Parts: sequence; structure tokens; C-alpha cells
Amino acid sequence: MAALRARRAVEALGIAEGPTHVRLRLSGGGPEVIDVAPRVGDAHDAELVEAATGVDLDRLALAAALG
Repeated sequence: MAALRARRAVEALGIAEGPTHVRLRLSGGGPEVIDVAPRVGDAHDAELVEAATGVDLDRLALAAALG
């Protein structure tokens, strides 16, 4: 459900390509979107994702920007 809310928020803003950073708050009614930004996440999020999944978000963002 959180992923669906995040996707809908990104689509509502017209972001179709590139990285997005979505902050969610878990409440009694389910996940709520707090913030959406067209960028790679905060601080060391890209490094954390790469360590956990092997996916290099910075490289993907650069490739998207260069086409």
C-alpha cells in the first residue's frame, strides 16, 4: 500500500523519469505521503541502497539525466 501511495503522488506531480524521493508517515489510516522530491534520497540513502541491493542509484540517476 505504501508503494502505491508513493507512486500515485509521483504521478500526480507529473514525474515520469529519473529518481524520486518520497517520505511516508505510517498512521492509523495507513501510509500518508509527507514529501515528494525529484532527486536521489537524503544523506547516504544511495550508499545504503547499493549496500543492500547492489543497485547504484547515483549511476542510474546520471544515466537518466544523460539519456
